[in-house]
Amino acid sequence: YLFLWSAGMENDIKKIYLADLHLGNGGETDYFHFDDEFEILINNAIEDNVKEIIIVGDLLELMMNDKIDEVTFSLNFSESCKNIDLETIDSIEKTHPKVFDSFKKFSKKGKIKYLIGNHDIHLIYNEKLMLKAAEVLINIIRKYFNIFFYI
Repeated sequence: YLFLWSAGMENDIKKIYLADLHLGNGGETDYFHFDDEFEILINNAIEDNVKEIIIVGDLLELMMNDKIDEVTFSLNFSESCKNIDLETIDSIEKTHPKVFDSFKKFSKKGKIKYLIGNHDIHLIYNEKLMLKAAEVLINIIRKYFNIFFYI
C-alpha cells in the first residue's frame, strides 16, 4: 500500500498515489483490512483540498478471487475475461463499502485516475467489467467519467 501524505504541511499535496490495495471479496485472498483508515485518509484529503487520486495498479484483487476462479480460462485469456460476471465487482464493493463510499465522495471534488495492474488486468478485456468498476468507484455513469483508466 502506498499512502502519500504530508503532516504539518497545509495544502501542499494535491495528489495522492495509491498502489496495491488488492481489494477482494472477503475470501482467503482478501488481505485489505484498512477500511476505517482508508476512510479517514480520504476525508482528510477532501478537507485538505487534494485534487487528484492516482491508483497505481491493483486496486481490485481479480487475479485471486473465488468469483473469477469459477470462470474457465482457456488459452485465449482476453476471450475468457469476457465471461467474468459483474457480480465480481459487486462482491468486492459489498466487502469494502467504506472504501468505495470514500472514492465516491472524493470523486465529487477531485479526479481519480486508475492505472490497471496485473491483478486487475481483466478490466482491459471486459468493457462491462470496467464500466462496473467505474460505477462503484464514482456512482455515476456518463459519457466522460471523472475516473480515467490507463492501460
